[in-house]
Amino acid sequence: MKVERRFQAVPKGGIYPVWFDVGDECPPELEATAKYYAEHGEGQDQLRQDGPSIAQWLASCEAPENYPPPGYASQSTAEEIAAAIEARNRPPHDGPRDDGPTVAEYVAAGYLAVNYPPSGYLSRSTDEEIAAAIAAQGDGPADADANGDGKTTVAELREALTARGISFGPRATKAELLALLPKG
Repeated sequence: MKVERRFQAVPKGGIYPVWFDVGDECPPELEATAKYYAEHGEGQDQLRQDGPSIAQWLASCEAPENYPPPGYASQSTAEEIAAAIEARNRPPHDGPRDDGPTVAEYVAAGYLAVNYPPSGYLSRSTDEEIAAAIAAQGDGPADADANGDGKTTVAELREALTARGISFGPRATKAELLALLPKG
């Protein structure tokens, strides 16, 4: 038997309701249901108006191409759907992000001002603010020379890095430790 009027029912062995559209082959166990809806209707061929918007649909991790869900009318305009599909298919960022921290926020989070802005982010601070933050954190490798002999030892580098809260591996070489110190 072919379905004459759209209806929703749970097929034998199923646990979820399925929509049967006009022209679909009706399972034998649902023929009586199909005949009832063909005769009485009760609005089953009408689309529900309480479905999700395209934004709600995408927030539930559904593919925009599957919008609206079966049995529901669209709650969004064609322009909103097209924009949502375009935004979903667009790469995350076409360049550096502009929503990163200021240099003050960056330093307050424990990072060195000389490494500002973070990789992949645009600066949100002026050159003067960055220079002031760098100056406030020290001069870099030059101030790691604790005994003033003009040579910085591995021990002095480790001490300077530890004082700044910079972590390093226990087997880090002098070159690796120097690379971790801010340039000043």
